[in-house]
Amino acid sequence: MTTKIEWVKNPDGSKGETWNPLAGCTKVSSGCTRCYAERMAVRQIGMGNKNYAGTIKDGRWSGQVNLIPDALDKPLHWRKPRTVFVNSMSDLFHKDVPFEFIDKVMGVMRSEKCTQHTFMILTKRPERMERYWRSRRWVTTRSNVHLYTSIEDQATADERIPWLLKTPAAVRGVSLEPMLGPVDLDGYLPGEYSCECGYTGSRCGDYEQCDSCGEEFPPPDNGETIPCSCGSTDYRNSCPRSDSVVAFGFSQSESTFNHVT
Repeated sequence: MTTKIEWVKNPDGSKGETWNPLAGCTKVSSGCTRCYAERMAVRQIGMGNKNYAGTIKDGRWSGQVNLIPDALDKPLHWRKPRTVFVNSMSDLFHKDVPFEFIDKVMGVMRSEKCTQHTFMILTKRPERMERYWRSRRWVTTRSNVHLYTSIEDQATADERIPWLLKTPAAVRGVSLEPMLGPVDLDGYLPGEYSCECGYTGSRCGDYEQCDSCGEEFPPPDNGETIPCSCGSTDYRNSCPRSDSVVAFGFSQSESTFNHVT
């Protein structure tokens, strides 16, 4: 399925793809509080999508993760080069996803039929990702398989990035979203990177929602109302809590992922 996620772009600049051989998740940290995938799962259930059955309880993740074998072969049929966000509606390295099923997902990405695609795997569980790679020494590092971890503050940066660095990959990166506090990435990234603002985007502690289209956005510090763009998220590209330019990309910016070396 094509996605509006701004940092998932095909080589020609068109919208990239999401590929979901899993559905459902469990919240593991404060960065999961306003999970967009959770809201989307509620919508999918309302539309009768059986892949999400049991994943939501009282409007929240139930903790159940559904494996979707029928979705495994989708990338094999895409001939035109695509950038693919793997499991936007789950986490490939959730504890309830068997390594044997991850093998199947990896098998598709490593297929000769998929060498033209770029696969982006984002996880909040890099320790299990590293354990998987260590247990599967036959998994070669392919240049089209990129590994990322998501962080939200200094604590999660210090917890997750070291595990990412232990995992072999042609490209490794970090997604800082939502941003819940100051983050100093010195020692993880080349040069000096520090972010000193708070929440970003719709994950701001105080946020507003457009009654017309449902778009969520943070109010400015002066309390004035921001007119809703009804679809545009350009205003999220800069930090609403700081007057300085932040050297690290946010969720709605094409520079979201910065390579970790």
